[in-house]
Amino acid sequence: MDISEYPGDNVMKDLKDQTYLKWTGFYLAPTPYRTDVSWMNKLSTLKAQGWKTLPIYLGKQLGDSNLTFAKGKVDADDAIAKAKSAGFTNGAYIYFDVETGGLLSDEYLQYLGGFFYGLTNEGTYSPGVYCSYKETADQIKANLNWNQRYWVYKKTYTTNPIGGAAPNPSESGVSYATAWQLALDLKTTVAGHSFGKIDFSSSTTRSEE
Repeated sequence: MDISEYPGDNVMKDLKDQTYLKWTGFYLAPTPYRTDVSWMNKLSTLKAQGWKTLPIYLGKQLGDSNLTFAKGKVDADDAIAKAKSAGFTNGAYIYFDVETGGLLSDEYLQYLGGFFYGLTNEGTYSPGVYCSYKETADQIKANLNWNQRYWVYKKTYTTNPIGGAAPNPSESGVSYATAWQLALDLKTTVAGHSFGKIDFSSSTTRSEE
């Protein structure tokens, strides 16, 4: 699952104890594109509840200025510092959040390459990317080779998909994806709690740490 604002300790405990959910997205903040820091001091609580976590970094987006390799490295340093502050251990994969689907500009690929390079070169964490399954993932894979993992979004479910075996991410249309966000912005009730917007994903790994 992932949700923009941390829903509270009791809610997270109920979701973990009463559903098939195993892991949650975890937003690193603040960044220029994300001011909410509600997840940042919750890693130890989530681990104690049995959650596995996937850290997400929301950096520059398509159409922004200063989309350079150097700026990508700067933002990688920022992501590393925030992941360390939150308590993520060596080896975690930090997923860069690419919100726009379709083909990316050459400038954006340069920026994203700088981000992947910065993470890889520093050595504490590894690069991942959250992006559209349609064209975007293949374009990134063809142009950037930093052994990054892929969490792709393809809205397949319009109702709550929780229950039983989750579909393999390779069924998303991206054979090399390790995670698939298959339900986006659902208004639903889970474990007795109502959500205006919540996303659900499947994964071949239980943790990115």
